[in-house]
Amino acid sequence: MSFHIVKEGFDNFVANVSKVAPVRHRVDIKEISNEVWHQVFGATNEYLVKEGFVTLPHNKEGEGRYLRSLIISQNYF
Repeated sequence: MSFHIVKEGFDNFVANVSKVAPVRHRVDIKEISNEVWHQVFGATNEYLVKEGFVTLPHNKEGEGRYLRSLIISQNYF
């Protein structure tokens, strides 16, 4: 994934944010931000699994399924 794809995504969000139901219904910005966070990183996790970069995370009761962390050693590069 390259920078221009991420920038396009955010530009599209800014252009269309007024059409998003929670914004129209005046939901607290913290709640909207939390949902956007989950959507972006959920999609990122799914992409990483689909590309075979990581294995499908296990479901953790009460929390769902998500990548816990990814650590890359500086010695790797």
